[in-house]
Amino acid sequence: MNSISNYNDPLATPLDLERLRTFVVAAETLNYTQAARRLRLSQPAISQQIHELEEDLGLALFARRGRGLALTPAGEALVPHAQHLLGEARRVSDALDAFRGVPQGSMLLGAEPTPGVYLLPRILGELTQRHPALKSSLHVMEGESLWPRLRTGALDLAVVETPPAPGQLSGWHAERCFEDELVVIAPPSHPWAERGTIHPDELAGEALILRQPDAALRRGYAQQLAAAGFAPDRLSARFELSSSEGIKHAVMAGLGAGIVPLLSLEVELEAGRLKVVRLDGLKLSLPYYLLRPEKRPLNVFQQMLVDRLLSSPEGPAC
Repeated sequence: MNSISNYNDPLATPLDLERLRTFVVAAETLNYTQAARRLRLSQPAISQQIHELEEDLGLALFARRGRGLALTPAGEALVPHAQHLLGEARRVSDALDAFRGVPQGSMLLGAEPTPGVYLLPRILGELTQRHPALKSSLHVMEGESLWPRLRTGALDLAVVETPPAPGQLSGWHAERCFEDELVVIAPPSHPWAERGTIHPDELAGEALILRQPDAALRRGYAQQLAAAGFAPDRLSARFELSSSEGIKHAVMAGLGAGIVPLLSLEVELEAGRLKVVRLDGLKLSLPYYLLRPEKRPLNVFQQMLVDRLLSSPEGPAC
């Protein structure tokens, strides 16, 4: 049942932003325990805030499904509006900070796994060190999960491996900001490690550790191999893993060679635990794209991040 008996007119009872924030996190996790952990609250406090929001709206937002939760139709409808309201409330606060005499500001960033794990934390660390008043939050997820949050304004900026298709994300501008390289990796004991370079055809004779077929990263290098005359279906996957970290650990365990972004290898290369093997006559590129709003102005710290990404010393700005 989607109705609550003690209904309060929402126009007479303004929505509480703290309850909306709790609702959005609970909707993302579909688990009060995980929501409590993310918000650093107790589980009873999460339950109470959701109950109070449902009372305010006169609608049930969640339904029990086994041991977890499911959004009701009303809950699903509320999610994008709640994300939009929270984003606008934060931007109002940022705009008023300019009149308080101390530079303040916030950033909610989205990123696909590779730039989110290996690129943005380093850059955010640099900005925060120079500007301690900066408040930032980084959400790492696949592009399909990022688009709805960008549409509602829940995120200020995003960095992705694959830009949205034309018309998929109106109101947002995509710009190449960083050029990474995809490289073959092998353990030091592997025959390829000493050679340092192999012919692309040699990939066909090796049991490889690859990302899963639907990963944007794998689709990217499959297209580049195909353009160079190497049929991607000649790649033989011993294991298919969901992250570059998993591939690196499997390669270090001696399970085969893999393909990962060069940006992800700093620690392992310094420690001598992995070797880079390049393809003769073929460089596999991995561009990253900055997504920013076309019309909404950026605060001073968001603009700093944009400027930093578009002039990144770690790789050629595009």
